Amino acid sequence: MRGKYDVVVVGGGPGGYPAAIIASQKGAKTAVIEADRFGGECTNYGCIPTKALLKAARIARELREYPFITGEVSIDFKSLRKWMDRVVNRSSKGVEYLLKGNDVDIIKGRGRILAGYVDVDGERVEYGSLVIATGSKPISIPGFPIDGRYIHNNKTILSIEDLPDNILIIGGGYIGLEYATLFTRLGVKVDLVELMDRVLPQMDRDISAYISRRLTKEGVNIGTGVKAVSSRVVGGKVEVRLSNDVVERYDYVLVAVGRRPNTEGVDIEVALDEKGFIRVDERMETSVKGVYAAGDVTGDPMLAHKAFMEGIVAGENAAGGDAIYVSRYVPSVVYTDPEILSVGMTLEEARNANIDAVDTMYPLRGLAKARMELGDDGFIKYVFERGSQTLLGIHMVAPNASEMAGEAAYLLETGATLEDVALTIHPHPTVSEAFREAAEYALDRPIHMLRKR
Repeated sequence: MRGKYDVVVVGGGPGGYPAAIIASQKGAKTAVIEADRFGGECTNYGCIPTKALLKAARIARELREYPFITGEVSIDFKSLRKWMDRVVNRSSKGVEYLLKGNDVDIIKGRGRILAGYVDVDGERVEYGSLVIATGSKPISIPGFPIDGRYIHNNKTILSIEDLPDNILIIGGGYIGLEYATLFTRLGVKVDLVELMDRVLPQMDRDISAYISRRLTKEGVNIGTGVKAVSSRVVGGKVEVRLSNDVVERYDYVLVAVGRRPNTEGVDIEVALDEKGFIRVDERMETSVKGVYAAGDVTGDPMLAHKAFMEGIVAGENAAGGDAIYVSRYVPSVVYTDPEILSVGMTLEEARNANIDAVDTMYPLRGLAKARMELGDDGFIKYVFERGSQTLLGIHMVAPNASEMAGEAAYLLETGATLEDVALTIHPHPTVSEAFREAAEYALDRPIHMLRKR
């Protein structure tokens, strides 16, 4: 037997390591079991490496577009990959450092979860309470087997040694659009197909339209309402047949059509939803008493910052606490350029909920900082209740929108009105001024934009 613990956490990603840290801080003898690298999918194969690559793509774009930069701009892809690896490794080691510093025992290996204990490569780790934070994995589609050579998912694509001449991206969600932004900025010919009638189909329609126009202008060929039917390797290329009878050959294909829960090895009778995600209550407890879950394995939205909060609640309760996960507003960010922020309801969602809602859209062209950041063609949109003027949703396309996501979520969490935002001073010059400017515009008293006649 490996040992007996008050709390055992399976998975060292954004849902797992906060749970282990908070449980240990609460005085519970705690262990975390991790089969791969600490930090999980986000740190090693998702959030961190892709944003590092996108940073380089943004620098390349800025150097090409600012009128005072002269000379040819090029990126050494091999050097970029090495820099990305350093960023990832430091982040992953930082998670392990935090766990050790908080007296969490680290057990490396793949765990099989059973009643009362976890089997780790034949060794028994007993638990009083358990947190399942096993994350998610990419969805595969028929006709496109992931081989890590020609056909990739978001994990294997990070291992390519050289840039391709062309690539097909299947899926117009946030992963697909971020990679489309990256590759087109690095000089790769990009085709993207999306089965739905628009990219980012879960987001505001104006955001979908904007990013489609933007990427098309940069050379990405986007096909909506198109299904990838089949593939075969021919002469060192991937020949792909699409539902519109188009047949093309590509150096690589990236499948980015979503993710599914990683519940293999969970051999206890926890209740699952219709998609196979683990059901939890507001305390992050599963249908089995004393067993909690956090992160992607509990379902949408599958975002690291949501996993952090869920992990803290699960870890505290596993250690005997009584915390509740109550956040209604989880911001979503797409790291295209400009970045996309969406939190709360779209106008369509609000009206479907029988709310008398309206929206207003404020363009960023009047903001000096947005012009400096090459993003003054973006906008901010408010969805709000007509009578009370309470904000219901905030949707934004702007430079560094990710850095303003916290403010947007806070405004919605606190029930802010247009008047509240209009009376809040924002520093000048910043892109965040758009929050106040948009509120004044909606209240029909704009300072930096002419009123509608």
